[in-house]
Amino acid sequence: MLREGLIYRTWGNFSIRISQNSFLITPSGLNYQQITPSDLVELSIYNGRYKGLNSPSSEREVHRIFYQQNPNINAVFHTHQIMASILASRGRDFLPAQQWHGNLGQVVPCCAYAPSGSAKMSRNIKKILRKTTPKALLLANHGAVICGINVEEALKRTRLLEQACEEYIARQASAFSEGRVENAQERLEYFKKKYPRRRTP
Repeated sequence: MLREGLIYRTWGNFSIRISQNSFLITPSGLNYQQITPSDLVELSIYNGRYKGLNSPSSEREVHRIFYQQNPNINAVFHTHQIMASILASRGRDFLPAQQWHGNLGQVVPCCAYAPSGSAKMSRNIKKILRKTTPKALLLANHGAVICGINVEEALKRTRLLEQACEEYIARQASAFSEGRVENAQERLEYFKKKYPRRRTP
């Protein structure tokens, strides 16, 4: 993840379910290149209590909510990857091109903004998870959350989410650079015509 630029420094966090009742998560503030297995922190899925030598990530509740919501989820990644973070700054759901639907779903919901690690962020995520079971989730003005049945699937989706977001951004930039839209009203009409079933950016 570091090599591919999907996380930076100590930003972002990762977890994996180890039983029906608990999961391991990366510790808060430690350099990922220096983390050892003994640095990981074990948390209860049901009450959030933890044990280990370090403090767990401040965003541990985000992970816990996903494990509570779906017993088939066994890995959760929270990233600050560039392209997904750009789209998350819009504060709107992302509708990837059809080619990505099998791995990302038809919609990648965007959770309303709340301070990192706050109770409000947890509440906002819970609102979305009551309605749907997303494979990936954008956090407004923050980053993304990706889940999978295992680490490999979560990593694959993380990469694909970045590719899908990059493709979307490039497509919009191309439309503007080709002079097909010149002002706000023309942009609105252009996107309504080109993507009639999608929300207007």
